[in-house]
Amino acid sequence: MKTPNIDVLQDTVVIKQDKETVSENEFGLYLPDKLKGVYLSGTVVLVGDEVTELKAGDRVTYHKADIRNTTINGDELVLIKESRIFFKIVN
Repeated sequence: MKTPNIDVLQDTVVIKQDKETVSENEFGLYLPDKLKGVYLSGTVVLVGDEVTELKAGDRVTYHKADIRNTTINGDELVLIKESRIFFKIVN
């Protein structure tokens, strides 16, 4: 995926969503079956100038209800406010 040539505003984060949902095997989390697909993960692509805790390349987890889907240059991306991201995955 080529990084979009756009300026992201305020505390907005642009994420490339993973194809698979968060599961116990990926991050050591346990989610009951009824919650799989509700909590999603992805990689940060771009951040707005007010984002303080994240940068491009960070892996994050967030709730499906908090996102806005968009397509930029043919890539399906997710827009979300930084405060709506649950956590950054640290290796």
